[in-house]
Amino acid sequence: MQKDHRGALPYLKKLVQIHPNEEVHVTNLLSCFNYLNDYRGQITTGKDYLARNPNHLTSLYALVNGYNGVELYHLAANALEKAYALEPDNPEIIKVLGNTFYEAKKFAKAVGFYKKYLEIIPKDNHQLQTQVRLSLIEALNGADRTDEALKLCDTLIQAEQSSVDAYVMQGDIYMVAGKNREATQSFKNALAIDKNNSKTLAAMIKLQKITDPKMVDLEGLERSFNKALKEKPATPDVENINVGFALGKAYDDLGQTAKAFNILNKANQLHEALHPYDTGYIDKLCFTLKHIFSPIDFKRLNQDLACPKTNQDNKKMIFIVGMPRSGTSLVEQILASHSKVFGGGELSAMAEATGELMYHFSRQPDVKLTDTAFGSIGQSYLDSVSEIECSESLITDKMPHNFFRLGFIHAAFPEAKIIHTSRNPMAVCWSSFKHHFKSRGMDYSYTLENLAHQYKAYLDLMSFWQKKFGDAIYELDYEKLTLNQEKETQSLLDFCHLDFEPACIDFHKTARNVRTASQVQVREKMYKNSSRDWEAYAAHLKPLLDGLGIQAP
Repeated sequence: MQKDHRGALPYLKKLVQIHPNEEVHVTNLLSCFNYLNDYRGQITTGKDYLARNPNHLTSLYALVNGYNGVELYHLAANALEKAYALEPDNPEIIKVLGNTFYEAKKFAKAVGFYKKYLEIIPKDNHQLQTQVRLSLIEALNGADRTDEALKLCDTLIQAEQSSVDAYVMQGDIYMVAGKNREATQSFKNALAIDKNNSKTLAAMIKLQKITDPKMVDLEGLERSFNKALKEKPATPDVENINVGFALGKAYDDLGQTAKAFNILNKANQLHEALHPYDTGYIDKLCFTLKHIFSPIDFKRLNQDLACPKTNQDNKKMIFIVGMPRSGTSLVEQILASHSKVFGGGELSAMAEATGELMYHFSRQPDVKLTDTAFGSIGQSYLDSVSEIECSESLITDKMPHNFFRLGFIHAAFPEAKIIHTSRNPMAVCWSSFKHHFKSRGMDYSYTLENLAHQYKAYLDLMSFWQKKFGDAIYELDYEKLTLNQEKETQSLLDFCHLDFEPACIDFHKTARNVRTASQVQVREKMYKNSSRDWEAYAAHLKPLLDGLGIQAP
């Protein structure tokens, strides 16, 4: 019998409204929200019931799932730690805590919980032991404990326990570190064990430009992808989605544009089915941000209250914002090549500091922010950033979507440098469509219509901030940077009050871990005409062109 969860939802809501303390009704409603991936429903209902029943584990689990679904991982971890206090020996809670701290980029804590999980799961369950060790390797790598991660890879390989996965993990670690030769060898070792392993083949495609179809078994990989499509599982397999994006890249490399687009479109549709984009939520969020920040005069804020207390040990921040694929990674690599700058990567600290507040904006748009609120947000951010170990005096925060949070950033850190990268909109959107992102914040990138919607929302909000802040935001044009590298680099360094250093021109030689979709590109010299790559696909991009109001070439 087919269950109609969406049809049942209004009746379950009504039951909970009439009988808010009936556990069975609340549990059924939370189960319905979970099936429908209604994360905000899980958060609201879970919090309401927990306010009256603080030890109700079902509501705690729902709250965790909801927070994870909207990427408020630190709040999910807080809820999980309450569940952990109630059941400290519950292996499932310990495992999910490890996963949640990993997603929150609290890698040291993730390492601790994965190690604890290893201690309590059966030693003779080799499959589970191996899975957890692979998760531990990822967390160690995230914490830049590269040597430990590689050593654990070697341990798994020598024990011949899931050695293919261990070799792939080893290759991924080398890729993050920019050691492409070593990464290639790791992937080759994996293929020597299983020549048809789709994860390995996809990794090989990502690592190199495919110039010959025989470099990788594309036909076999495509058969595997199409077979999975025909099976039509209720929940699309993430690994098969990755294979689709890898195939799309391979055929793009080979210049087979029609085939590349066809496969990329199918892969995007699979992801969209997993995580639909909520246009209404984005519209409401942008409207509310403008509504709340419009009356605020940033020059009249009481800095003793609005700014966190700092000392000489606190690092100064450089925020790099813009649409993903607009050059944010390139700009960070240039700055991180300077002796006084540490490349922090995509820090989640500002999203954590403002996440719950921004979530409530969508429910209470008439909230008024106090100077003290900005100071509290700034202090929370500084406390998180202070965990970064580096000797440089400046740290970059390259979280592109911080363009949503510029009001908080400028209020709490009026002296911080804000760099906004912009690029040809079609280049930005097409590049996003070609890539598979882990972040839920990228759910808009899986249909051409949603890409156009998000891009226009971003442009509108950035226009608002630019009018509010004026020269406080440095506008960096990606195309100008690629055409006139030295002049634009000097201008960028001047804005950041940094002396010129040749390493900023030779940024591709800088050795540092890079975990973004641009990890291969930032190891190469600047490429000039990449913003026109989309033109080869113009015939397939009408919904995007129409959505952005752009004429086809």
